[in-house]
Amino acid sequence: MHRPLSRRQWLQQTGSRTVAAAAGLWIAGQALSRADEPAAAGETAVEPAELGIDARIRRDAQDAPMEMRFSGRTRAEFDAWPTKWKTTVEDRAVLKDHTRLALLLEAEGHPPLPLYLLLPRGMKPGERRPGVLAIHGHGNYGYDPVAGRDDLPGVAKAIGGSNYDYGRQLVQQGYVVACPCLTPFGRRLGSNYQNYQQDACGVTFVRLQLLGKILMAENLRDCLWAIELLSQQDEVDPNRLACVGLSYG
Repeated sequence: MHRPLSRRQWLQQTGSRTVAAAAGLWIAGQALSRADEPAAAGETAVEPAELGIDARIRRDAQDAPMEMRFSGRTRAEFDAWPTKWKTTVEDRAVLKDHTRLALLLEAEGHPPLPLYLLLPRGMKPGERRPGVLAIHGHGNYGYDPVAGRDDLPGVAKAIGGSNYDYGRQLVQQGYVVACPCLTPFGRRLGSNYQNYQQDACGVTFVRLQLLGKILMAENLRDCLWAIELLSQQDEVDPNRLACVGLSYG
């Protein structure tokens, strides 16, 4: 039967172990320190390994394949790049001062992007207006408040608390507006998004890292996708584009 050690006995034993370990580390350190000395005759100098995280990331980035890299040689091939996508009109609402299109952008290898396109009414044939990308912030409703969807439950309160319908305000002033729904907000949380109780941004950030992806990069891609769509509209002057947002946006 083992008796419990007294504090003095414990300190004596652990102290001797600590001294022995320190001596071992000192001997090992002396041997390792020779790596800093010039190589002796007949020895081969060894380059120290690069352990810095910045250098590793740069090296990995250089070795990683570029999925969207342009590899064509002609103007026609350039015009066909980047990857084309399919646009589905999910809903069309003709309102007093603008038309609201609910679109879904789909491209192979990428998650679908929901987006509102707001078009001012009363435009003349052939007229082109400035385009604005309106990005939402954190919140369960995603792009709905920005587009002024106060007909949906809870959205009117969100608009009133943050002057959040700036997409609708901009189209009322004559701009063409694109309002994308970013990850992980609004309908991109799933069908029960209005009652989601977790920290969606934090949870999704960690989950995407497990897949080797970065949440901000996913949303930057979708913002570029949205502004590409916006610039291609007949009602938009592609030389006059702007971006507005709130908080996360």
